[in-house]
Amino acid sequence: MFGRSFFGNTHDTYYRPFVNLSFAVNALIGGVRPFGYHLVNCLLHAAACVLLLALFRGLRLGDRNSLFAALFFAIHPVHAASVAWIPGRNDALVGCFTFCACLLLLRDARQPGKAAQIGHLLCLLLALFTKETALCLPLLFIVLLWAIEGRHALLRRRWMWAGWVIAMAVYFSARYAVITPPPGYVAGQFRTALLGWPVLLSDLGKLLLPVRLQVIAAPVDTLAWPGIVSAVIIGAACFIRGMRRGIVALALAFMALPLLMSLLGAKYVVLETRLYLPVAGVGILLGELLRATRLQGAKAAFSALAFVAAITIALGIVTMQYIPSFRDRDRFSNAAISGSPNSAIAHSLRFKALHPDMFNFLPPSGGATQ
Repeated sequence: MFGRSFFGNTHDTYYRPFVNLSFAVNALIGGVRPFGYHLVNCLLHAAACVLLLALFRGLRLGDRNSLFAALFFAIHPVHAASVAWIPGRNDALVGCFTFCACLLLLRDARQPGKAAQIGHLLCLLLALFTKETALCLPLLFIVLLWAIEGRHALLRRRWMWAGWVIAMAVYFSARYAVITPPPGYVAGQFRTALLGWPVLLSDLGKLLLPVRLQVIAAPVDTLAWPGIVSAVIIGAACFIRGMRRGIVALALAFMALPLLMSLLGAKYVVLETRLYLPVAGVGILLGELLRATRLQGAKAAFSALAFVAAITIALGIVTMQYIPSFRDRDRFSNAAISGSPNSAIAHSLRFKALHPDMFNFLPPSGGATQ
């Protein structure tokens, strides 16, 4: 698994051996039956939710506020793409490794020890071998340490800096031993990111206003106005009295860094799996907002509880309506076209769903992809 690219063809530029390894274990145990793959996805999401709840409590958001924020994360509609859709597993895996690495870094900050340090670096390495988004994690960890200890904590952690360098070196050595990027690949990725900035508004909008969910979308079919509204809401929440500056910065880092990384691959397709970590950032902001307001009195507390419950129920309803889009190839391809009528990939998926026998005659490497 560590000696091949993600899709196993010569044109592939993705290197995600740990995801392929997890699918291989599924195949060894249950063959090609979907149940085992779905079960693992659900268990991974459940584990990520528990780890995130522990992280919220570690950030001292308060037990009740942490629970509300974790529930928001657990049932958010965009997670259907990472849980109900089998190929979306990579983002749930990255979420588990990221939240665990943050928890271990918090533990080392408050009770230094070799076990926490080694565990943190191992989680980082596993995240790198799971998805390219993990390349932004060291920046996220820097913001986390600054939020809880201040900038001076960064200077005295030599093990952390050295460990990050070693982990990155191991990852890139393994990656370039398998994948040789075409000429101009890096420059092309950055050009895609610069030209695809409107996708950020669509992604940001789905975090707070998931009014138009798309299983697979072309950038031209994304909506901008929910992102503008969401940006205004998030910006206003950041300046509410009592909000801790470091925790707000951490929430924004969770939202912004993975979204910026996702732009590198948003030339032709926009996937909601890339929003797994940003939803955690919204959860941090929500928990901190609840902590900062601290409504007094039974009536005010009940009103706040009713408001959060209403949001949770609304998100749950949207999620349950969205999940069937990932049930089989026919529904998935229909949802792809209805959500993004200008996507060539969506129309290709629909054609394959209607005429699966035609693709049995194509060569296995390259032909089917083309």
